[in-house]
Order: sequence, then structure tokens, then C-alpha cells
Amino acid sequence: MKNPLSSCLLLLGLVTVFAQIEEDQPVEAWFYNHLDVGIFGIWADVDGNRHQAFEVEPGKNVLHFTQVGHWFEINDKNGKMHGSFQMKLDEEKIHIWPEGKEPGMVEVTIINNSGKNAIIYYRPEEEDQEMHTIDTMEPGEETSHGAWRGQIWTARDEDGNDLAEISLDSDENKFVISPS
Repeated sequence: MKNPLSSCLLLLGLVTVFAQIEEDQPVEAWFYNHLDVGIFGIWADVDGNRHQAFEVEPGKNVLHFTQVGHWFEINDKNGKMHGSFQMKLDEEKIHIWPEGKEPGMVEVTIINNSGKNAIIYYRPEEEDQEMHTIDTMEPGEETSHGAWRGQIWTARDEDGNDLAEISLDSDENKFVISPS
């Protein structure tokens, strides 16, 4: 499903398995405002009518309960759009930063050419560190995230088989998941 509002900029969250997440499953969505201006989230109903869902003051955060599959457009009180986000995981943590990502973060663009649903994980450089789920992707989907230099990103299919892995060692990283 493609975003009816805009393109995805930054999505952070946790989940255990892609196969367990279905449309209309409840989501705890945390929105963190790192701007010096208030932000608000807009959602569109099935008729295309836009509604304000929540507001977050500068430096604050808010918990918003929603459903998997829902999209939110984030705008600031000055009218600037800061991105749109689809709820994919049972817990989402969405940070709104002045330049789209936390200062010091690097960019990773992920392209899923595998022909399979992919679950994207990250972990610190050390091999024995716990992996954290960051995103789920459908075949042909492309998305971008902010990340930390040195992180290891892994893509796995729904059965847990490794599809691809990358170490983030530059300011802009391209992670292409190819057919196996």
C-alpha cells in the first residue's frame, strides 16, 4: 500500500515478526517533537477528509493510539510539513527533527528488490548485540531512515532467513535487498 499523503521520511519502531502484524491491529504510536515549534498530526478518512489527530508542543512527546495501516502527516504550526508515516509496527516511535533526523545521524535508503516481504533490523557494530526491528517492507518498496554510523542493518524474510546485510559507514548508505 502506498502513502496517500506524502513520502515516508523517518520511521522508528519495534516488533517481533512481520507475519503477526495485520491491518486494524492496535498501535501505540509515540510522537517526539524535537523542534522549537509545536507540531500536529493529520489523518485522512476513507472519504479523503483530513482531521487533526494530536498535537505535540516543542520538546514534548505524546502517545497516540491508532491502527496498523493508518497514515499520519506531520505539520508544524508554521505550516511546514515534516513527513508522513504509515503505522506498520505494534509500537511506533517517531521523532521529528529539524533536518529530518537527529544531528549526527547518517542516511540509509533501503530498496526491497527481493520479491519478498522483508523485516529490517539494526544492531550496534558488535556481533553479539541484540537486533531491533526498525521497519517492514513489501516487495518493490523503497524507504529512507536516519541511523547511526557503524550500525549493522539486516533484512530477513518472514521465515527469518537472511536476505541482505550492510554496515553503515558513510553519510549516505544505499541498502539494496536483491532476489536470492
